[in-house]
Amino acid sequence: YSQTKSFVGVAIGLLVDDGKLRLDDTIVSHFPEKIEGDIPEYLAMQTVRDMLTMCTCGAPSNWFVHDDPDRTHLYLNENSANHKPGLRWGYDSAGSQVLSSLVEKLAGKPLLAFMKERLFNEMGVFGTARMLKCKNGDSWGDSAMLCTARDMAAFGRFVMNDGKWNGKKLMSEH
Repeated sequence: YSQTKSFVGVAIGLLVDDGKLRLDDTIVSHFPEKIEGDIPEYLAMQTVRDMLTMCTCGAPSNWFVHDDPDRTHLYLNENSANHKPGLRWGYDSAGSQVLSSLVEKLAGKPLLAFMKERLFNEMGVFGTARMLKCKNGDSWGDSAMLCTARDMAAFGRFVMNDGKWNGKKLMSEH
């Protein structure tokens, strides 16, 4: 399940490498089309870095009990945002989903397709992997990458080797 969060984190790093994103960008700046009404002050301050480190501004609504098929829309509009981001850690699975949606928006393709194009094909892994989708068609970026143990081991090796695969640099060190 939550292994998917690691793939999302690396995908964010690849977008930083591409110059499409900065870690200090606010998340709301990337999704103006999904925001209705006023943005809570602390949510407006929340950065991509805050989301990657799970030092977010508060608990979002539980998407399992809402009819909203778009989890990013729900996160941005039904978030309690009760403290300043970046100050304390709290498990925020939904934040990884929002980051996955950001990857798909900026890359212009599904998360797994982006990762295959940028890393996995070069590594010769994740050939049979697949991603489950949310109700709105976004990849389920916090817990739905289905892959083999060999895929996971290769990804772990890639991360442990600071973005290198067989001596070739595929990602910068962040």
